[in-house]
Amino acid sequence: MDIQAFLAEGQRKSPLQSWFAELQEYTELNSRPIEGGSCDVVIDKPTYIMKLDAGVNMYHHFCDFVNLYITQHINNSFSTDVNIVMWDTSAYGYGDLFNETWKAFTDYNIIHLKTYDLKRISGCHGTGLFRAFSQHVLHRLNVPQEGPKLANALKTLSLFEVRIVNYKYKYNCEDERCYLDLARLRGVHYITWQRKDKVFPQDEGHHPTLGKHPKFTNYSFDVEEFVRLVLLAADRVSQHSKWPFRRKHDEF
Repeated sequence: MDIQAFLAEGQRKSPLQSWFAELQEYTELNSRPIEGGSCDVVIDKPTYIMKLDAGVNMYHHFCDFVNLYITQHINNSFSTDVNIVMWDTSAYGYGDLFNETWKAFTDYNIIHLKTYDLKRISGCHGTGLFRAFSQHVLHRLNVPQEGPKLANALKTLSLFEVRIVNYKYKYNCEDERCYLDLARLRGVHYITWQRKDKVFPQDEGHHPTLGKHPKFTNYSFDVEEFVRLVLLAADRVSQHSKWPFRRKHDEF
């Protein structure tokens, strides 16, 4: 192992951008532990080891899923007969509101590292990768698409065929760049709430370490305002040059 090259990586040390903090105390072995029978655990199934972002936020956690999807492409394998190990040595549990999504990638429960009792690109827009990821997850999960009150309001309008994926959190939680970036990468237009008095937080939000935080609470929405925004989005779609049902004007 090139020790100097390894230590030089410490200049890019960051919790979610580098593995250096986890690996800096590791040293090269002088023997082959498997052949020598000194391993406590031997894993012979293909295994992904992942550091995860906040599992309670759709934007941040789906960055994890996109990274895993990209890794599958690099490995040229989309098999679900794999282990996924969460590199997490914290004494606290990992809150995962989107746990069902792992079924698109593995047939097994996520393994936490502590379970073993051992001795973004500037200027990128409209990438096909995000479209493929969306289709891949929906296909693998066989996502049922039903909806509650907001969806029922849209169903009263013959203009729409309503299908909903309920992932519990639907508002940008005062972090507009998150979902705006996803829309940009996917190559679609972005619309969010325009009037804060039409969005109703359950409480001030309770982050386990940061205290009050808008990302850590539930929201309800004004139905009429929701329908108005969807109609704005529908109008933009219907005016797009590639909309297949766009009305053509007669020429004189």
